[in-house]
Amino acid sequence: MEIIALILGLSCVNAGADTPNLILEPPVYEFQCGGMRGFIRPVGTYHGLVISGYQNQPITKSGLCTLNLEHYVCADAHGQFLPRKKHLQQYRTEGQSVTIVFSATDEWKVETSLKYDFSSAEYISALFTFRFGADYRGFEAFVASYMQQPTPPLVRTGGLWIRLQPEQGWQMFLAKTKTHAEMVMDGRWSWFPETLRPKVVDGTYDLPVLVTRDDETGYALIQMADPRECMGLSPNTFAPAHDLSLVGHDVKSGDEVSVPIRLYYRKIDSMTEVEDLYNQFRKDLGIPEE
Repeated sequence: MEIIALILGLSCVNAGADTPNLILEPPVYEFQCGGMRGFIRPVGTYHGLVISGYQNQPITKSGLCTLNLEHYVCADAHGQFLPRKKHLQQYRTEGQSVTIVFSATDEWKVETSLKYDFSSAEYISALFTFRFGADYRGFEAFVASYMQQPTPPLVRTGGLWIRLQPEQGWQMFLAKTKTHAEMVMDGRWSWFPETLRPKVVDGTYDLPVLVTRDDETGYALIQMADPRECMGLSPNTFAPAHDLSLVGHDVKSGDEVSVPIRLYYRKIDSMTEVEDLYNQFRKDLGIPEE
């Protein structure tokens, strides 16, 4: 589907009846893709997607922004809100995609590109590519997706789909492995207010998938990440947000790590449907069946 238009020449643009309290400062692109419609901010603190509707219906679960690159952290350093700094961001459009480039700094020698692609009729793709100019121990890129309401996401762990209910005031963390769970507590989040720091959930995730479902309508916002480069799933209620922690391993200067993300919004009657979508995602990435 086509990116519809670049909204220009206005000091602010109201997103309309679907999101009456949301003000978008230019530059802003409007899109329709996979039945979804909305806006993309290519620069600024809240860069990312704002999904405002599906087919002819407004969306009530999407919030301030989706797939927003928020922090860089590692075992002995943190880049608090560094990727959100506007002066580090540049963007370009090409065909049916918008790419944001986040420049490296003296403190964080990481250049990141984030490409949002709207060419599929079924979903939105995002590709994070990190290029490292220094060594980092246990590098983690924290990607935030804000919701309008503190509805707990559905995750699969221990063979079951459960609602991962964040405790009030805590950033919950469901890790890929025990090693990743230990990384969360290695001091990388020591800059966070003590009551908001990640709290590790028992167990590990089965799938790197977050499902934000409206049980009244059955419609769900589904985020899925490349399992090779997703160290954990991390919701909270204080934002509220359903977040992804990407990479989660040591990197060396000169390394490049890419992490594909796929985003759906559709009616889900059975969680088997989500698993089928995820399995197709794995197949498209060329990951062998387990």
